[in-house]
Amino acid sequence: MSKDFLNGNQAVATNSGSNYPVFQRESDFLELEDDFDFKRIFSLLLRYKWLILSSVIFSTLISALAIYFSLPIYKSEGTMLVQESSGKLGRGAGSDLSNLLASTYGVGMGSTIANELFVLQSRKMSYKLAKVLLQERWQKGGELYPLLWEKYPDDSTIVSEDVLAQRIRKQLQVAQADKSADVINISFESPSPFEASRMVDLTMDTYSTLSTEQNRLMARSALEFLENEKQRVENNLRVTEEQLRDFMNQKGLIQIDAQTTDVIKILTDLESKSQEIKVQRVAIDAALQNYKQQLNSFKPGIAEQYTDAYGATLSRCQYRLAELETERLLILSRNPGLKQKEENSPELKKIQDEISVLRSEIKVITSKMLSDDQDQLSSILSATNGDIAAEILLTKRKLLELDIQRRQYDAQSAVLEQELEKKKLFFEKIPDNMIILARLKRNVDVNEKLYLTISERYAETALWEQTQFGLGRPIDYGYLPEAPIKPKKQIFLLVGFLFGLAGAVTFIYVKESLNTGIDGAEKLKKKQYPLLAVIPDMEEVIKESYDEEKYITVKGSKISTRLVSFLDVISPIAESFRRLQSNVIYSHPDEKLKLIVVTSPGKGEGKTTVISNFAVALAESGKKIILVDTDFRRPYVHKMFGLDQQPGLTETLFDGVPVEEVIMKSIVPNIDILTTGKRPSNPAAVNQSLKLRELLQSLKKKYDHVLVDTAPFGITTDAASIMKLTNGVILVVRFGQTSETELDQTVENLRQVNANIIGTVLSAFDYRKTSDHYYNSGYYKYSYKRYTDYHEEKEV
Repeated sequence: MSKDFLNGNQAVATNSGSNYPVFQRESDFLELEDDFDFKRIFSLLLRYKWLILSSVIFSTLISALAIYFSLPIYKSEGTMLVQESSGKLGRGAGSDLSNLLASTYGVGMGSTIANELFVLQSRKMSYKLAKVLLQERWQKGGELYPLLWEKYPDDSTIVSEDVLAQRIRKQLQVAQADKSADVINISFESPSPFEASRMVDLTMDTYSTLSTEQNRLMARSALEFLENEKQRVENNLRVTEEQLRDFMNQKGLIQIDAQTTDVIKILTDLESKSQEIKVQRVAIDAALQNYKQQLNSFKPGIAEQYTDAYGATLSRCQYRLAELETERLLILSRNPGLKQKEENSPELKKIQDEISVLRSEIKVITSKMLSDDQDQLSSILSATNGDIAAEILLTKRKLLELDIQRRQYDAQSAVLEQELEKKKLFFEKIPDNMIILARLKRNVDVNEKLYLTISERYAETALWEQTQFGLGRPIDYGYLPEAPIKPKKQIFLLVGFLFGLAGAVTFIYVKESLNTGIDGAEKLKKKQYPLLAVIPDMEEVIKESYDEEKYITVKGSKISTRLVSFLDVISPIAESFRRLQSNVIYSHPDEKLKLIVVTSPGKGEGKTTVISNFAVALAESGKKIILVDTDFRRPYVHKMFGLDQQPGLTETLFDGVPVEEVIMKSIVPNIDILTTGKRPSNPAAVNQSLKLRELLQSLKKKYDHVLVDTAPFGITTDAASIMKLTNGVILVVRFGQTSETELDQTVENLRQVNANIIGTVLSAFDYRKTSDHYYNSGYYKYSYKRYTDYHEEKEV
């Protein structure tokens, strides 16, 4: 044949300048190669294709079963427009009182998307929804809502309202649809498509109802306050009017002089402002008390915990602001014509500018106080439930804002009282009757002005209450979903497929990484061991040709069925031994390999089979061969050729039997056999004896080649002395059994005795299990078939 029968059956020349090849670890040799050998990876994956396919199919089936048994989840969505409440409260006369109603009761104030999102996700909202759902209970199909089940679909026990509200908060999703639009997106997930749709609709309707109730509740609270104040001021006005009328009738006084009238007007304005502040103070105190009760219900004592680091600075600014506002009030009281044209007065403009600066400074201080207070509270509430913590922070912020406003009113009230005391000194210079009349007149004017202001706010608030509706206006109600969103079948199957693939690849990677066995010819080549031949596995041939019999009788001799080179000379296995013979003899043309030793790293690696068939291949070429068995521990050569074990080496070395009498003729022409003979008590001593060495030297003169089968050198060094005499050593490595470590250690042991290693032989090779590149293992298979076909055609 013009081409090698096996890819590995090529003689590998020894390194120049030395009879000993340089043996390297595979990891060292691989550093010279590319990081990725795609052909090798591809062949490795193909070698494990059934494992990969099984893993992928199994994992995908598990995913399919998970999909089949998973509870389908449906999702419904809807959108709602959130807008400010209609009928916004006016900001005309008495605007300070309007501002107070807005800040204290929320009357006339709008809302932000963030606030409404918080409302939708609040406990109050979830409990409202829970109550409605507990009342409805049944879906259109007559089934209980899944939310009500203790464990759907196994336990239909109806849960408590608290559990139901918690589930609703967890499953209800709300978010702003777009930052540029006041639109909220509401979605709900459920194992029932009807429940998912119903919860979206119910959330919209409940939110609208809740916001309507909230707005009207704020208005009613404000109305109740205004009604009480209105009644009180009305009573005061009636009393002061009666007092004024009675006094004027008794004294016969009709009017007051101009100067006194001016002073009375100023006093009236100051008193009116003072009374208005007192009214506001009452509202502030009520609101503060309410918020403190709310906070203390969450966490006792927390209402009193806030930072006051900026208290002194804030008080100075507030007092100065009160002085400026009082000064402005006095100027307008003395000059009523400036009320509509304040910008025409340089003095008023200067005061107004200074007021603006102070208000800005107060705003900055307030922001710092709020920020510090929030940081302090956040550390206190770090372990508190998120919803409760958020509600506490909002309530505490409102409480602090109202407290700062209360301080402003206190400062303004103090300044007004000082001015009133100054103006009252004027009355000491006028007659008593005029003083009394002026005071009575002033009291009537103050109460009348205050009554008109409160009446106007009351009327506006009553109208505002009647025009309040929910802030939410549904745009799209929830739809009835047709298909579930969970489990996502495509993703589940893809994950299962990828998981199976990744698992198989990981297993292969770990297995190959931990695999130190010689499972391919390429591993020997990469170590740069001279690979002389790759011997196919004989088990299948023996099974097919000899019905798994270990021995067969030929010409009266019971020989081993592993002596393939003799029994089937045209088989691919016999051809591989002829390759071994060619590679050994013709790769060393300048050396006379008279004495050749065959050994192995361990037992059962096929060294006796290799040396026996190698001897047959040499004999076929006309060489005279003697095969000497020195494996005294496990002798097997005599069984290969159907001979008796005795007499042999032991008899000729120690019993004085002539060597000519112990050398046996084998069934194979040109091959003589020298068996071990009887087992000696000390095999190592026999191998190391001078007589054995002299015997081998004498045999070299009579035969073309002396082949010596020794004990595995990786296990025992019995044959160390023989290794020094030999012209070459052949190291047999068994496919899938010998480890790289064993091979390296055996080579190192041979080096230490200066043995001339010719090369290695890979025995029992199975192309179906090799780690070699797939095209190489395919080449082995193709080579066997090609060789068989060639001989069949030749015979025809």
